[in-house]
Amino acid sequence: DLSIATPWDPDTLDADLLRIAWLDLTTFVDWLHTEDIDIPRCWYVHGWVVRRLLALQHWHAEAHTPPATARQAAEWWSLGLRPLIQDWADLQGHRDGHPPADRPWAAPVASPPLDEFIEHAVQLRQEQTA
Repeated sequence: DLSIATPWDPDTLDADLLRIAWLDLTTFVDWLHTEDIDIPRCWYVHGWVVRRLLALQHWHAEAHTPPATARQAAEWWSLGLRPLIQDWADLQGHRDGHPPADRPWAAPVASPPLDEFIEHAVQLRQEQTA
């Protein structure tokens, strides 16, 4: 049921909210880059990375908004972001190439550009909810 949206769960968002969530998430990822966080170039094609980044994005807002404490901010870095960086370490070797989902034995193909990927995800959501 998409009538109850949880901003860190893309499955609960209608097409308009999903587009906003993706755009906000890309801004967050850009900010992480400015903090010298090495994010795999293909982060957006890995659903588990997207879901964890969405949750971290919202956690970050909570941990850095009054009455948040310094401890909450530090926990965001150490308990939230740090494990994700360790978990996506293997993705760094993808070099932005993935085998097609329907032919896992095939040669890797380049990931679509981020904006095309977002538009495709939004279009699928529109079709699912039509």
